[in-house]
Amino acid sequence: MVTEAWAARKEDRVLTVDDRSYSGLELHERVTKLARVLAKLGVSERSRVGVLTNRADDLACTLLALTVLRAGALLFSSAFKPSEIERYIDDSQLGLVVVDAPNRERLRQTHLELHELERLGSTQAELALVRIAGAQAVFSSGTPEEQILQFTSGSSGRAKIACRTFDNVAEEVATYGAAVRLGPGDRVLALVPLYHAYGLIDGLLAAAAHGATLSLPPRTLPSDILRAVMVERPTLVLSVPFVYEQLSTHMGDGAGCFEQARYCFCAGAKASSATLRGFHARFGSNLNQLYGTTETGVIAFDSAGGSGGVGRPLPNRTLELIDEQGQPCRSGQVGRVRVRGPNVSKGYLNRPELNDSVFAGGWFHSSDVGTLDAEGALTLLGRRADFVNVGGLKVDPAEVEDTLRNVPGVSDAAVIGRARGNNNEIVVAYVTGDGALTRQRLLGFCRERLADYKVPREVHFLDELPRNEMGKLLKKYLYVE
Repeated sequence: MVTEAWAARKEDRVLTVDDRSYSGLELHERVTKLARVLAKLGVSERSRVGVLTNRADDLACTLLALTVLRAGALLFSSAFKPSEIERYIDDSQLGLVVVDAPNRERLRQTHLELHELERLGSTQAELALVRIAGAQAVFSSGTPEEQILQFTSGSSGRAKIACRTFDNVAEEVATYGAAVRLGPGDRVLALVPLYHAYGLIDGLLAAAAHGATLSLPPRTLPSDILRAVMVERPTLVLSVPFVYEQLSTHMGDGAGCFEQARYCFCAGAKASSATLRGFHARFGSNLNQLYGTTETGVIAFDSAGGSGGVGRPLPNRTLELIDEQGQPCRSGQVGRVRVRGPNVSKGYLNRPELNDSVFAGGWFHSSDVGTLDAEGALTLLGRRADFVNVGGLKVDPAEVEDTLRNVPGVSDAAVIGRARGNNNEIVVAYVTGDGALTRQRLLGFCRERLADYKVPREVHFLDELPRNEMGKLLKKYLYVE
């Protein structure tokens, strides 16, 4: 049973969502009851069930109940629009959805024909199981190996659906848990949504499997987050660069509040040097950059913290860098990251041609670019598609962004390449900050610190940059002129 470690803690608090707390026995009973109701309605290991809820405790209990039944679960972001929900339901051949009251209304705004089967018990008064007319509720061939189907971030295009098996997830939970020494005495503060792999597997499922206490506080304001940190005194923190940047610049109490944390994990994007320095200066603690993908789960993390790298791969993971010809790189040579091991997804749902290239030879070929040192520690430099080709010279957007964020008055920056002529691009910067910023001031700062070909040729000022719920920059929206 997936909640046995939590159930063993009986009346101890094991999960807090916003202002609602659950004891180990209470949560175990709620999950068990929900699993029984779903089983009576025909959910089994041959089912694929969507989950669309606003509250993290509803999502947590539903996912755990589906895991008990060994049913496949497709987790929807509560930020999806009705048209996106409809498209992804069609893409995934989804026949059943567990949905709460607010999202039932959003489902009704689609062109899907819906049949509500049943409300899911008195403790889940807001949840219902909905049948999608014309879709398969049960697969005749079965899908017993599919545990979790999750959307990739969609930061550079339309999101894909990565399929992780029960064995993939169990391996990650065990290996990650051992690496961070996770146990019943730990307090995990997850400042990320559960429908992302980072929060779901390394937050919820790892905490449940190892009996740790998990807290999911409101993520709206830095003051709310710092209040939760001071109350919980977490031993592990899961968050993203954007949140850590907000916390570091927030004025108020909180100095030393992360001192009990063995790890303050920072994932979802590479943290800038300014973010690493700012967090340490504000709180006296280091950030531990963690590297993982929806397709693989956790690959590596910086155990010491503050280095700017992501460390060596966890056990059971083989990591290589390859050059443009697909050959292994030497130490210190820039290359594309590929990973293989029991943690790697079986592929994207209904994308056979893409799977043939991305998962060729049993490897997951990422778009991430980095270097390995002599000890095998990885430093990420960016994404393969992000590098800007300026007259044959490669510009790393992260380097330019880091420089721009160090300009006084700049709060955030993003850099892309825009085509100018055949096989040539220019560097384009998007900046947010105070009203005193000028193009001349930004470019002057960059010219003093960057080679001329790296200096932006265009600068655009925005009120805010487009980001997803994880704080990941969605550069695809910046390419629209």
